[in-house]
Amino acid sequence: MDANSSVPKQSIEHSFAGMLIFLTAANGTAINVYAIMVVLWLQLQKTSFGILCLAHEVPDVIILLSFALFCAPVTYFQITNEKTEQLSRLIGHIDFIAWNITVYSHVHVAINRFVSIYFPLMYRRVFTRRITISLVFGYSTLAVIQTTALFFEGCYLYYIPNVYLWAFSNTLCGNCLRHSDMFLGISLMTLVMGIDLCTFMKIRKTIGEITGNQATDEKRQQKQEIRFYMQALVQSTVYIIKKLCFYVISIFMSSKWSVFFFTFFAWMACHLLDGLILIIYNYKKLRNLTPLYTTSRTI
Repeated sequence: MDANSSVPKQSIEHSFAGMLIFLTAANGTAINVYAIMVVLWLQLQKTSFGILCLAHEVPDVIILLSFALFCAPVTYFQITNEKTEQLSRLIGHIDFIAWNITVYSHVHVAINRFVSIYFPLMYRRVFTRRITISLVFGYSTLAVIQTTALFFEGCYLYYIPNVYLWAFSNTLCGNCLRHSDMFLGISLMTLVMGIDLCTFMKIRKTIGEITGNQATDEKRQQKQEIRFYMQALVQSTVYIIKKLCFYVISIFMSSKWSVFFFTFFAWMACHLLDGLILIIYNYKKLRNLTPLYTTSRTI
């Protein structure tokens, strides 16, 4: 009786997990696509900060789209065969590259905000569109090189449908990749925290110096730089929490669902929130821009 009743229960769990993954990933994809459109509507891609925003929003879309189109159906229908496993490894490789790009992007965003707040004149000379695009190309190439080991037999990142988890292969190579991802990710996010803290200290001083004697354009520019910093700070905080959930808190979890929520779901939520934060921090500018679009379309 217990054995028979456990089958429907597992089926319900798989169905629920598949639907939850699809809804989270699909909504996250839509949010990040909209975030990319916000960057383009506000023409932020003409700035160094806007280019870096696109550099982590595009990988967000790639990752979440793969979760919605692959992980959700194989979880819901419990599809386990050789072709599915091979596809899982390919998607895992692509997502691992995309994840590394988002991490490196947030590091460069932190540096970008630091220089813009501390050295505004140098910022205009150093962080040009050409140099920023070169930086993005450089660390994207590094992200690809970093996953070279995944091309070798027995070394892969794959999805396990019955427990709703992504995992590295249980081999020496897989374990090395797992630990390197953990230590590098936590180290880079710690670096970001340090840079953001230094930037915050300067911003506190800058806010006190924004007086009525300053030109309107100068005050507007300072406020925009501070808003960009706050956006970057909240986004990097989400990434730090995700890393802690994935590699630290999940260790103390024992049930399938608790591990799922602190690993795979945390991964999805991280990318979803990344786009949502960008939209929220640029909503006011976007709202002010909307009447202009409405008027021009009417004319």
